[in-house]
Parts: sequence; structure tokens; C-alpha cells
Amino acid sequence: MASTDPSSGDEREVLAGLPNSRPQRRSAKRDQAAAKPKRAATPRASATRKAPEKAAPRKVPAAGYATPTEATSDAPKGADLFTTTIRAIGELAQIGVSASGRAVKSALHRLPRP
Repeated sequence: MASTDPSSGDEREVLAGLPNSRPQRRSAKRDQAAAKPKRAATPRASATRKAPEKAAPRKVPAAGYATPTEATSDAPKGADLFTTTIRAIGELAQIGVSASGRAVKSALHRLPRP
């Protein structure tokens, strides 16, 4: 990792303190954990458990769920819809004019000059 970052020297110092290979012997803690026998589950404990009861239906919807409102009460109607459509067409026309203007300007710059 050859870099000009000053922190790279610190990383090498940390890694230099670690051993080059893994130890050959297991630690005492691992030997103790391996020596303990694992308990088997008793069938009596699982047989006496009762099945969970079904939850009552919730009247309040879950978090993040919006209840449906009346059918399109905020939707634009009549003149509002017409006005919005005209504005959208005007914005699209502006975008087309500016894009074509840039294309013509770029094409003119590429032509050889006399």
C-alpha cells in the first residue's frame, strides 16, 4: 500500500506488533468451552407450551399505512386541469428551444472558419 497518506505509516506500526502466524496451541478459554457438554432440549418443555392466541383485528392501521381518503378529492378539475396542461406544454417547449439552441450553437462552432 504505497500512498502519500500520512496515516499509512501508523497502520504498518500496528501490524508490525502482530505475530506472523497463528498460535499452534489453543487457548485455555477455548479448551474449557469445548469440554462443557451441551444440554439437550427436553421434550416436556416444548410439549407443555401453549400455542399463541390470535391477535384481535386492529382498528388502527399499522405504522406507515395511510388509510384511503375519499376518491380524488384533491384532483384538479375543469379549468385547473386545462391550466396545468398548458403550463406543462409551455415548459416542454422551453426545454426544446434551449436544447435546440445549444445544438445549433455547437454545430456552428464545429464549422471551419474562412
